[in-house]
Amino acid sequence: MGKHLFGISTLIMSIALLIWSIGETFAFPQGPNVSLGSNPIVTLDCGRSNTSSTDILGYPSYSNPYVVPVGFDYIITDLGAFHSGTTEIYVDNGNGWQSLYSHYFSAQGTTQGFSLQTGVKVPSGASVRCDGLSGFVSGYLAHQ
Repeated sequence: MGKHLFGISTLIMSIALLIWSIGETFAFPQGPNVSLGSNPIVTLDCGRSNTSSTDILGYPSYSNPYVVPVGFDYIITDLGAFHSGTTEIYVDNGNGWQSLYSHYFSAQGTTQGFSLQTGVKVPSGASVRCDGLSGFVSGYLAHQ
């Protein structure tokens, strides 16, 4: 009888331990899957290089555009600003610069950030730039 009680109590304890050890699990990552090397992070400075000069189309001269490497998509996940104003993202797929996303910050003397829930995709080979008095755009390169 003692052996049966010991066996039953061990079985009950192992089932209780199994149930206790099962936590909330996910089959895939919840959010951007960024790792060192495989999905490098890319951050763009949105500050104007010289507000008195203009580019070929007559727009204010911004920092150099970033060209997304072939075989990758650039997923923009975060925007930020150090001063009040609008941070805008522009993309050129070969059809000229077009506005892709815009966000207004009221960062009166403090740094503010904004994370996009799904991210904004810039396709492979496209050029991307951003405009904002003192803003930045950050994201990661995802393999196609």
